[in-house]
Order: sequence, then structure tokens, then C-alpha cells
Amino acid sequence: MAVLVSLHELTLAARYATRVLLLDRGRLVAEGVPEAVLTRTHLARVYRIAIAETPAGPVPLAPLPAGTLIGEDGGQAGSR
Repeated sequence: MAVLVSLHELTLAARYATRVLLLDRGRLVAEGVPEAVLTRTHLARVYRIAIAETPAGPVPLAPLPAGTLIGEDGGQAGSR
């Protein structure tokens, strides 16, 4: 049995989905298990924000303060 759901709440997708697809402007960026798809690098590029890891949840992500520069790995590279 399969269920197709469109979610914009990433924590729900990470918690309940066994497979996710990450789209950017209608184009597929990544697909697979949430831990492999909802990474700092993928999310930073798709949402164009820097991502910081926290100890909460299976895919722990939180936006960094405005003006923070994004590194190639999706992490913080500095600030403006």
C-alpha cells in the first residue's frame, strides 16, 4: 500500500515518511529516506538559507540568523 502526501512541514515528513522527494521549483533535487534527503546541504540550497543542526529529532534542522553566509556544505560560513 502507498500514500502520496504533499507536505511543507519537514518535521512531519521526516518523522512519518519512509521515502521523500525534495523539489526545487518543480524539479527533483533528491529522493530517498528522510535522513539522506533532508540534509543541511540539500535544504540550504533549496530554501536558500543556512542550516544549523540541533539535538532534536531524526532530521534536526533550524534556520540560522539573517545575514549568515552559507558554506558549500550547507553550514555556516560567516556573517555579513
